[in-house]
Amino acid sequence: MKKYLFITIFLSGYLFLTMQSCTSDELPEPTAPLCSTTVAVTYDTDIKAIIDKYCAYSGCHVSGFPSGDYSTYEGLEGFTASGSFKDRVVTQKNMPPSYAPDEELKSLDDDELQLIECWIEGGYLEN
Repeated sequence: MKKYLFITIFLSGYLFLTMQSCTSDELPEPTAPLCSTTVAVTYDTDIKAIIDKYCAYSGCHVSGFPSGDYSTYEGLEGFTASGSFKDRVVTQKNMPPSYAPDEELKSLDDDELQLIECWIEGGYLEN
């Protein structure tokens, strides 16, 4: 009898505490992913500035650079078509390289990466 009374009291207390601890918790409002907006992400409007900042600067991905010229949409097209751009920037996340000349250029921020992912999902639109 004592055993059942103890279990009943224990379970009652546990349920009371569990229910009380959740009453003041609030879940954050869900936010829609950027890619679900009705506005398309395009190279000219959204991506070129990111590419110019992180990829197509002096000594890297400009005209004559052995690993490709990203300073124009046309120069970048072969890399987007082959999937190598997505692989390096989104999957491996090793671009820009850690040896970028400016500390600011060593990694894309979350918003920039999200824009690039949306651009890719949208089919690499130019304008």
